[in-house]
Amino acid sequence: MVDFDAFLISMFKEVGLSGRAGVFLLNETQIVFEQQVEYINNVLNTGEVPNLFEKDKTGAKDAILKEMSEIAKNAGYFGDPWNFFISRLRASLHIVLAMSPIGEKFRSRTVMFPSLVNCCTIDWFLPWDQGALLMVANNKFETLKLGIDDPKQEIEMKKNIISSCPFMHNIVRGYCGKIWTAMGRSV
Repeated sequence: MVDFDAFLISMFKEVGLSGRAGVFLLNETQIVFEQQVEYINNVLNTGEVPNLFEKDKTGAKDAILKEMSEIAKNAGYFGDPWNFFISRLRASLHIVLAMSPIGEKFRSRTVMFPSLVNCCTIDWFLPWDQGALLMVANNKFETLKLGIDDPKQEIEMKKNIISSCPFMHNIVRGYCGKIWTAMGRSV
């Protein structure tokens, strides 16, 4: 975590002081400590990591404040230089998280760190194939009780519901493509 803290400080300093756009790409295999995800959650939500610069022994915050005072004054901003730094950082830093949606880790992270969903655009790069969609539907509906007295009729109804799930998913995916084409919006 000490190395991760030092990296974040140098990246924040570079992007915030220069005002140039920067991208922070983090792959899930690079996440060693869950505290890293907590830091990303904080950056996504507020633009900074609480107490990150207070832990720093190199005096990076003082250097940033000194340099930022001059930059803020030249930009016509006369408020708190730290707030100006954070606003530039929020405007210039883009975070790209590469995570697989498969498994318990992704689900638990999105529950524990809500900014991973609330403050992000989620892109699914590959469509799910028919077999995977059927497997998910089967998994979700296998223990569901439909309240039908006849067990054979309930099994038949479940089969029909399960087989319709991939069909409905693909219809929605098709309409999402139409919305993207017409409005440039990803849904």
